[in-house]
Amino acid sequence: MTDTLKLIAAARYHLGVIEASTNSGPLIDGWLRTAGATPGNPWCAAFAYSCLKQSGFAGKVANAASCAGLVAYGKRYNKVVAIPKPGDLAVFDWSDTVSPYDHVGIIERVVTFGPICTLQTIEGNTSEHGKRDGVYRRRRVVRRSSVVFLRF
Repeated sequence: MTDTLKLIAAARYHLGVIEASTNSGPLIDGWLRTAGATPGNPWCAAFAYSCLKQSGFAGKVANAASCAGLVAYGKRYNKVVAIPKPGDLAVFDWSDTVSPYDHVGIIERVVTFGPICTLQTIEGNTSEHGKRDGVYRRRRVVRRSSVVFLRF
């Protein structure tokens, strides 16, 4: 089991990392490689996976650089939870398209929980007020039906 405090600390440590170019940068390229992807790919899941590895997660996730890969692992190994807590991953489905998972963040705080949830997350490959994509703290208000919570 992953150490929750270490996971949140790993994510916080990287707050403010920004892309040098689209989906690329020294740390970002490393996170993508850790997750089995090549530099230049979307990297929110690679960031989350790399933070998991830094915090003691010893499992091997196939397709770890994708939100769908994280959810598939979570379903296979009973990591899906109904009620989130700090240190869980929140995998979001915003588009209701063919690919059901769009983005992932590490939950730092559960502000409200109900049919509509407010989560404070730390996310990679996200933007903040016109800044370059990077690692930022976000406040997400989402329907519970459009998010999967994973506890590693």
